[in-house]
Amino acid sequence: MKQLQMIFKTSEGNRSALSLNDVREDLEPTVVKGAMENIAKSELFIKDDVALYDEIMAAQYVSRTVTELFKHKPETKTRN
Repeated sequence: MKQLQMIFKTSEGNRSALSLNDVREDLEPTVVKGAMENIAKSELFIKDDVALYDEIMAAQYVSRTVTELFKHKPETKTRN
């Protein structure tokens, strides 16, 4: 499963990312950019007077691979 990571600049100039799981993997860049512009314009995400998603910077798909090394199985205790 890939994650869509949308990277913005805050109103203070810092980097802020908004990540979404379970997204289509065939999204056109113009569609994602348009959605990001709407998010930035909405001013819905403000914390301590800082707009968290003020200016769009980039978008990317992110995938990660998990390789399990072991899984601990707790011992079951029997009652006497």
